[in-house]
Amino acid sequence: MSHFQGPDINVALPHFQPNISVLQILDESLRENGNTIALIERETEKSITRAEILQQSRAVAAGLVDVGVTAGDYVILCSDKSIISYTILLGTMFTGATAVLAPTPRVQISDIGLQLSGSNFRGKKTPRSLLITTPLFWYSAIPTFLSSIFNHCLLYLSDTKDVKENLQVIEKKKVTIWFTGAASMPSYVNEPSLKLYDLTTLKTVFVGGEIVLGSLFKEFETKVLGGRIKLGTAYGSTECGLITAAIQGVPEGDDRSGSCGKLIPGVEIKILDDEGHLVSPGNIGEIWIKTLAVTPGYWGRPDLNSSMFDNDGFFRNGDAGYFDPEGNLYLRGRVCDLINFRGHKFSPTELEDSIISHPSVMDVAVVGKPHSCDIHHATAFVVRIPEYNVSEKEIMDFVNGKVDETMKLRGGVRFLDELPRTATGKVLRQKLKEYASTDSFSEILTEHPSLVHNSTN
Repeated sequence: MSHFQGPDINVALPHFQPNISVLQILDESLRENGNTIALIERETEKSITRAEILQQSRAVAAGLVDVGVTAGDYVILCSDKSIISYTILLGTMFTGATAVLAPTPRVQISDIGLQLSGSNFRGKKTPRSLLITTPLFWYSAIPTFLSSIFNHCLLYLSDTKDVKENLQVIEKKKVTIWFTGAASMPSYVNEPSLKLYDLTTLKTVFVGGEIVLGSLFKEFETKVLGGRIKLGTAYGSTECGLITAAIQGVPEGDDRSGSCGKLIPGVEIKILDDEGHLVSPGNIGEIWIKTLAVTPGYWGRPDLNSSMFDNDGFFRNGDAGYFDPEGNLYLRGRVCDLINFRGHKFSPTELEDSIISHPSVMDVAVVGKPHSCDIHHATAFVVRIPEYNVSEKEIMDFVNGKVDETMKLRGGVRFLDELPRTATGKVLRQKLKEYASTDSFSEILTEHPSLVHNSTN
C-alpha cells in the first residue's frame, strides 16, 4: 500500500543536531573561513564574505531590538533576492522574531525544520558555485542558503527572468550547480540562442516549484543540458519543508521522468482515497505528510490548524500524487484540480504532458469545465511558440488520438499569450476554470487584459 518512510534520520544525517538552534550552527559555520566570498548578486556583482554576513546580520538584529522587536513578533520582508535581504532575514531570526517572506502564506516554520532542510544537502565541503534563479519568498530560498553556508559553496543570486542573462551567468561564472523553477523550463527549452552558450561546467541541475511534465523533463535534459547530466528534482512545501529529493537525477536507463524522488530522512507519507483508505501504488490519492519539519501552524488560524492534522500527526497539504512500488513519489497537482468525467478522476498533467509534446506548444494548462451531465469536460489553455499557428482542431486531433475516451478534450482549446501565474510561478488554475466557464472571451479580456486570445479560430 502507499505508505512509505524515508531513511532513519540519525543514520542518514549524523551531523543533524535537533537539540541545537540552527542559528548557533549558522554562527559557527559563518565563522569558518570568514574571508571567503559567500554571496554574489548577478545584477550588481556586489559580493559579501561569510564574516560580513555574520557582522551585518548581527547589526540588523541589534537595530531591530532597539526599536522593540523581540521573540514572538513577526517581521514582514518584502524584497527581491539580494545580499541585504538575506542579512535582514538572518538578523530577524537572530532576534527570535519570525520572518515572513511576502507574499508567501502566513506559515510558521520551526527551527528544527530550517536545520533539517539545510542539513539534507550538507556534507561535502568542496569548492562549488550555486546559481539560484527562483524568488526569495520561495521556501527553497532558505534551505539553499543554509546548505551553501554549511557546504562553503559560493551562492549567486539572480532575480531576472531573462533566459539569456541567466545562461550568460552560468557560462561566465562557470557555475556548477543550478536551481531553477519548473515554470521557467519551457523558456529555456525554446530559447533560439541556447546553443551559443557553454554550459558544460554544470554538474548538478535541479528544479522545483511545480510539477515537471515528463515530455518537458526529457526535452530539458536533451536541449539545455546536452544529454550530459540528469535533471534532478525536489519536492517540498512551506508547511513541511523538504519532502523528497532526487538531486542527481535517475540512474542511466531508469526512466522515472516526472518522479520527484524518494522520501528524505525523517519524512513519512501516506496516500489516501476520498474515504480515507490507503491507495495501492500507482493509484492517485491525497498526500498526507509526517515530518519533524512540519509547521507549528498557520498564523492566527487555529480553525485551519485543527483541520489540517490527523490523530497520528500527519499533515494534509492538499496535493495529489502516487507512489510507484519502489517508493518514488509522483505529484499530480492539487486534489481540488483533478478532473472528474462521469466519476472517473484523472490529473490534468496526463493531458498536459501529451499537449506539450506537440512541436508548436510552449506551455499548457488543462482544467475541468463544469458540465451538467458529465461533471467536467477537460479544457486546454495553450501558449504557442512564437510564429507557430497551430489550430484548435490540430491540438485536439493530436491529443484525442492518444488518450482514452474519458480524457478527451471535450471542453476544447483556447490560446493565450501567457498563462496566469501566482507570484511564486504556479499556474492560477482557479482563474482558468473561471475562463473555461466563460462563454465570451471578451469577458476574460476585460478582467485580465494581459492575456490576449491569439487564436483566429
